[in-house]
Amino acid sequence: KVIIYCTKVEATKLLFAALRCNAYYRELGTKEDKSHLLKAWMSGEPRPGRYGDGRVIVATNAMGLGIDVPDVRLVVHVGPVYRMQDYA
Repeated sequence: KVIIYCTKVEATKLLFAALRCNAYYRELGTKEDKSHLLKAWMSGEPRPGRYGDGRVIVATNAMGLGIDVPDVRLVVHVGPVYRMQDYA
């Protein structure tokens, strides 16, 4: 799995559209929508038509706080990182 963190929602939306992957950011649907999306991504459930069959997610740091996904192989930060917590 791959997580691409963006510091701004606008950058997240642009990468989401360009890569056609999963996305997670503040304005994306309801709390239940986000929960379902996150569970599907964490389970590794294939999503044909999505970049990396759904194993790639682009997100703001809102997703990263408190998440523990042991099979993440790559974390990419797009834009400046403002806090050390963003690397955790």
